[in-house]
Amino acid sequence: MKKALALVAAVAVSVITPLSASANTTPESYTPAHGAYRNVPTADRVYLETFGETGTEYDDRNMFYVPAGITCEYNSVTATGPFVVIDYAAQAANCTDASSNPYTIETNAGTGANALPFGFDINFYGAHYTKAWPNTNSGLMFDQPDNAYNNSMGANANDAGSSSMSALNADLGFLKGYSAFWTAQTTIDGHPAVVFSWDKNIPHGGSSSDNLTYQIVLISRGTNGDFDVEFNYDALVGLDSSTGHEGHNVWVDLASDVTIGSNIINSADAASAFPDNSCVNMGYDDYGTATSSDYSNVSYMKKESATTVSAWSDDTCTTPVDFTALQNVSADGNAYVEYRYDSSIDDVAAGWSTYNPTTSEIKWFDFLRNTAWADALDGGAHPIIDGKLNSTVNGRYFFGQRGGATVTDSSQLGGGSTLANTGGDFTGLLAVASALVLGGALMAIRRRSVKN
Repeated sequence: MKKALALVAAVAVSVITPLSASANTTPESYTPAHGAYRNVPTADRVYLETFGETGTEYDDRNMFYVPAGITCEYNSVTATGPFVVIDYAAQAANCTDASSNPYTIETNAGTGANALPFGFDINFYGAHYTKAWPNTNSGLMFDQPDNAYNNSMGANANDAGSSSMSALNADLGFLKGYSAFWTAQTTIDGHPAVVFSWDKNIPHGGSSSDNLTYQIVLISRGTNGDFDVEFNYDALVGLDSSTGHEGHNVWVDLASDVTIGSNIINSADAASAFPDNSCVNMGYDDYGTATSSDYSNVSYMKKESATTVSAWSDDTCTTPVDFTALQNVSADGNAYVEYRYDSSIDDVAAGWSTYNPTTSEIKWFDFLRNTAWADALDGGAHPIIDGKLNSTVNGRYFFGQRGGATVTDSSQLGGGSTLANTGGDFTGLLAVASALVLGGALMAIRRRSVKN
């Protein structure tokens, strides 16, 4: 275990290039309950403008940025940029620029003029981005706006057709007159940063008795696009434990995780997906165009080791399903299968993923892999707000990318001055509910699943 580095828990946050909010509707306030929350001054935040609407839910909605100098009227309310606006209001609003010329908010990828800016560049899996489109389901989309949810991180990239990050990949909502969303460009520990904060979100169909508060914070680490990220969690109260994706899951790259003539599959999910070495029934979802249909003959699986599972066609696991071909990537592109063994378990995903529409290549990192929603909630068996990664602050999960590849080792993060490799501080959340543990096992997940 690497020696822990000292963490400055209360890192000073100072604002640069302020984007002072000027929306007409007074945003809802929020008082954080825990230390992971990045509390930028209210005057320096750019808020989601609700145009006076209250009492109903923004469900599965994308968000767009209205820059300074633009004035929009909707629902008999006028707001002047900069502010954030939901998709249907963006399409219906009557907007003009400073010269009173008509202004159209792009609600597709378009030129990217209405994506939310970072203030710096990030190199995300080799593609460079300076802005993103948030949604009400906790996502940041980089290639195009989308509101995909209830997916694992790999599946989310495929469904959205976009590289993305997600703090809680689930069917969530913004309750008008109760919830708030804001962004702010700032500095953290002397580095340019941008905060995206979902305050008092709700599960879809929820109420003001719910409180789902979380943040994604990007921190620039150099001119080549290297960056760190904080996933900060302040409250997960009232989330419907049936929200999420069916679990637990085993992700299989058909080009590299199977062996011709064998029924053994290499997967870092083996340790976390199965409670024991029993023969269990498996469903699946497939992504891409598979060279061989062998994967579809797998009806049962059994854990063989912490990194391998075996594939079978019968409920006693006596008739193996041997793979006859590897994925022909040059001819058919990449293809993947995600097996799931228990539809009664609903898992939560949090992390990031990338999707290449030309090659169908998917790369992902999920620091809550195979974690059940019921366990992750406040008061659950392993609450997210009580866990941590590379931090001494409960509810903060810290990692990054260097040269477009995911890094999780504290020695490579934060300039070596602000993080701590926290050892046993996972308190069972990651070590029990997924294979994501410290040191070699965590890096093994990255190497095998992300293939950087």
